[in-house]
Amino acid sequence: MDADNLSTSALFLPTLAPTLLLDVPVSHRPANTYDEVWQEAGYWQQVSRSASTAEMISAQAGPSFVHWVVSQPDGTERQIPMGGQRPPREHNRVLELHGMMGAIGEQLFLAWVAEQDVQGVEMTAAERANDLVTTMLGRAHAEMASHFLLGASHSLGNLVLRFMLLDSDSTSAFARAHRNYREADFAPHSDARQGWLTFNKTLVSELQAATRLSSSAALREMVIALDELRDSAGYRGLDDRRGMDYHRRRPQSVPHTAPRAGTWSEQNGHESIALVAPQLEPEARLPLVHQAVEAALLEVAAAMTKVRHLAPVVFTELGIVCATDFGD
Repeated sequence: MDADNLSTSALFLPTLAPTLLLDVPVSHRPANTYDEVWQEAGYWQQVSRSASTAEMISAQAGPSFVHWVVSQPDGTERQIPMGGQRPPREHNRVLELHGMMGAIGEQLFLAWVAEQDVQGVEMTAAERANDLVTTMLGRAHAEMASHFLLGASHSLGNLVLRFMLLDSDSTSAFARAHRNYREADFAPHSDARQGWLTFNKTLVSELQAATRLSSSAALREMVIALDELRDSAGYRGLDDRRGMDYHRRRPQSVPHTAPRAGTWSEQNGHESIALVAPQLEPEARLPLVHQAVEAALLEVAAAMTKVRHLAPVVFTELGIVCATDFGD
């Protein structure tokens, strides 16, 4: 196999043009293409194209309209019932939600591309001069995948938060409980740092408490999906490696790295010194890094599938017109 001709980043763009996947020789495809991941990313990316239409139609809900007619790409028309529904409590919130979903879909797709590149590096390992080159190259792609997965996860938490802001009762409860809450920080399209929260136990707990008052069961299920992701082994492994790579000492890829065990030790008042031989750290091994990314990739994609399926239900249960096709 020619390593120079195996470039999944250049060849695999299935969320934009699925037929391109068919043009890649089978011998050059990674063993695990994780079709469910790139397909999920595609669904999310497609949502954003309906953003303006969805915002406009939802804002027109009320007794003046019986239904709205939307032209489909295939030339057909779809009728959207409007009776008995109401506009969202804030202008541009529906627009923002659609835009966020498109952005999160792209993050998942980029994570998938980077993971596919890890497999490409592993498949062509025999063609490189030494294992160190493969390890460092593979880790670079794996850690790139981790970057986009962490971004997708934190964005997913903020997406569910903004779905919650569609509901007046939940928003009031969240405003009372959240420290230093300012409405302007959470306004649609606000870039205020205080309005974009870290995906952690605190955020999930605040959303759980706030959505107990909601009339939407699907909104509570969205928060459950977040909690399941946060507590999954795949995500916890990803988050642990993030802490190691970003804040603690990142494991070096070379076998001559400085030992973590100290040369000096003390016991019963006596000091001793020993020469500790360098060795490759287990956490630096490419298969271990790759496994962590694979597990997290599947967990994040699964959580996104749950949230996407719940999105139209949340709109409907809150009495907001849902004009968007959220996929299967």
